[in-house]
Amino acid sequence: MVLMKFIRYRRMITLGILPVFLLCSIITPALAQKRTDGEIQATNIRWKTVGDIITINYDLVAPPNEAYQVSVFMKRESDSAFTFTPVSIEGDVGKGYFSGTYREIRWNYRADYDERIQGDDYYFEVQVKSIGSIKKWLYYALGAAAVTGGLIVILASGGGGNGGTNPVVELPMPPARP
Repeated sequence: MVLMKFIRYRRMITLGILPVFLLCSIITPALAQKRTDGEIQATNIRWKTVGDIITINYDLVAPPNEAYQVSVFMKRESDSAFTFTPVSIEGDVGKGYFSGTYREIRWNYRADYDERIQGDDYYFEVQVKSIGSIKKWLYYALGAAAVTGGLIVILASGGGGNGGTNPVVELPMPPARP
């Protein structure tokens, strides 16, 4: 019965609902792509050493209602292969809402790095990745898919056309008794 109603409404489904569903499935991945590294970046990175603590400050000009993954790396200008990832860090680093100016990361470098930091060719790179906007678009895509699927089920099950009533089918009378 449901199959016959689907066949009756297949033209409406094909011409009306299917293009909407296809459009959602094409647009959603495009909108949910991660931003390139050039769009969100930490600026005005500066650092200073006081005792065993290195304080790194940066500015992040970005939408404040989005979450970000902030990572920090120590590098050397004289050695391009040198990259050190601090572990004993705290402050405006990791996952969170870090947009704003003069953000601060504190690193107890003695706990992670055995050597004395000497020379002026060290610098810090702060990498920022957006993690908040991707989830938001995923919810929109799932909601659009659910609405589209619901409309298909309603139309295929007889929610349109004849007012939602099922036609009455009369059965033939049994044969007369001998």
